Amino acid sequence: MIDAKTQLQSRPTPVIIRREVDGQRLVNAQNEGFSELSARVLASRRQSPKAVSEAKQAHPALSDLDDPTSMADIRSAAERLAMAVMTEEHIGLETDHDVDGVTSHAVLKTGLVECCGHDPQRIHSFIGHRLKEGYGLSQSVAERILSHPERCDLVITADNGSADEDRIRYLKEAGVETIVTDHHEIPVAGIPKSAIAVLNPTRQDCAYPDPLIAGCMVAWLLIVQTTRILEDYGYLRPGEARPSSLLDFVAVGTVADCVSMARSLNNRAVVRFGLKLINSRSRMAWKVAFDAISKEGQELTEQDIGFGIGPRMNARGRLDEAMAGVHFLMSETEAEARDWWRTLDVENEKRKEIEKDLKNSAMQLADKALAEGATGFALWLENGHPGVHGIVASRIVEAFGRPTVCLSPVYESESHVTGSARGVPGFNVAKAFDRIRELHPTLLVKGGGHEGAGGLTIHRDDLETLMTAWDEAVVEQAQSGDMALAPVIYTDGNLPNPILDDVWQLATELAPYGREFEQPIWEGEFRLLNVKGRGDGTHLALTLGSGDSMYQAIWFNAREVLPDGQLGPMPVQKGHLVRLCFAIENNRYRGSDRLQLRVVTTY
Repeated sequence: MIDAKTQLQSRPTPVIIRREVDGQRLVNAQNEGFSELSARVLASRRQSPKAVSEAKQAHPALSDLDDPTSMADIRSAAERLAMAVMTEEHIGLETDHDVDGVTSHAVLKTGLVECCGHDPQRIHSFIGHRLKEGYGLSQSVAERILSHPERCDLVITADNGSADEDRIRYLKEAGVETIVTDHHEIPVAGIPKSAIAVLNPTRQDCAYPDPLIAGCMVAWLLIVQTTRILEDYGYLRPGEARPSSLLDFVAVGTVADCVSMARSLNNRAVVRFGLKLINSRSRMAWKVAFDAISKEGQELTEQDIGFGIGPRMNARGRLDEAMAGVHFLMSETEAEARDWWRTLDVENEKRKEIEKDLKNSAMQLADKALAEGATGFALWLENGHPGVHGIVASRIVEAFGRPTVCLSPVYESESHVTGSARGVPGFNVAKAFDRIRELHPTLLVKGGGHEGAGGLTIHRDDLETLMTAWDEAVVEQAQSGDMALAPVIYTDGNLPNPILDDVWQLATELAPYGREFEQPIWEGEFRLLNVKGRGDGTHLALTLGSGDSMYQAIWFNAREVLPDGQLGPMPVQKGHLVRLCFAIENNRYRGSDRLQLRVVTTY
């Protein structure tokens, strides 16, 4: 039997790829006033087809947003919703349980009340319980909608619904109409025909030019168009509604859902504007979040959303019902917001403990799968937690660079299994699901997603078939040659020596960062002067020397916890020369700003 330390050594070494710089874009960016380093970063990132200049690519404005009228079905959807508002119908909001779904819920509910003037007592919330009801508009959620004391006339889905024809038809047969707002890829069977409208920018017949927006933005576009129609009908005075006030919610959902921040100017624009709203702290939620996670009064950034706000909201939806996140976002008093923040914080700590245990188990299974020659990993976690296996799959992808699906028993069910899949560059999760359906038409009881992630449900008896089918689907896409099948670190090359103290200010010049517009990662060689464990020992604090300069660095999760509870080997040794990939960050302490390196890997 291979011991744990040997398995660690046999894992794929990260592939370091230096980004290619587009020479013409580099010149253009410098001519537009960007510094040499900023121009270098811009010229090596993907670009939106709408960007006419590097300044536009980096800093799009709200005036650059695409017009919602080009979205398929949006006219009929907005007219139906406007009618529901004017005739005081009961409206049900059914959204996903993750941050995108929770922020979509806040967008729709706040938009209907504050922008459209609808009675909040005639708006009813439905979010599926992640463990008990699974993803999307499940049969259980549909039944809850129909059994609600106040019968809904209209249901709006957000961040789901494109693959839920059966339940939408079930509601239609009971006299309830449905508008779908979603951004996940349309299944092979097509859009749900029983819905009165399907707003989804990935529809082949949709003229909206940006298929990369998050679900919360699709919901926001519906509110925008509905207010326009209400103005046309004279129900609202021109300019009375201000849908832009909802873009703080859209910013949080967009960042947390990891949609492209390069190819979509819409995403960049709403995150930039939304962060301004968040830092104005006009909502009680943002005042509380600022007090809790701001570093000595610094403005919150997209990283604070991604690592501070988003995980707390996600945790509640993963472990329990997700309405706590909606309540937090819509808190009317500071005391209420603090209470909900504490609730989310407690759930996040629980999530971390569950994730830690499952990650250790999944790592062992992935080591075994790698040794047996698997290309894609399908990992069965017998004691897994459906609310956390998506995060665990992401951790496996980070360590191995292989498309991964983690599978766990469905809550209180012996007959079904649920799974969360995560992809890698060059791999499309949704297309893999489509291929599995082609090869095994009855295998997926439910399944959907987009390029980078997805979820599925199968019968437990089909577990082995799914594992084989997943590997086959990964092999087929790997044959294109675009997948490294190892962790990939993209870098922006070397920095001048000594590193200038203002390099971290790149963050303010080019932010927001995110998927496909990642924070710069640099390469460098240093003498390791000192190293100390931090926290539980898995994190390291480094003192690095280069020439006459000395730098402080932090390396999170540098050491792995082995099955016996011991820490894995130290990746670097004091006194040695080390070659590192790292990000530059500002570490504010007691009011003073200090350059800090955040280590990503050795090479």
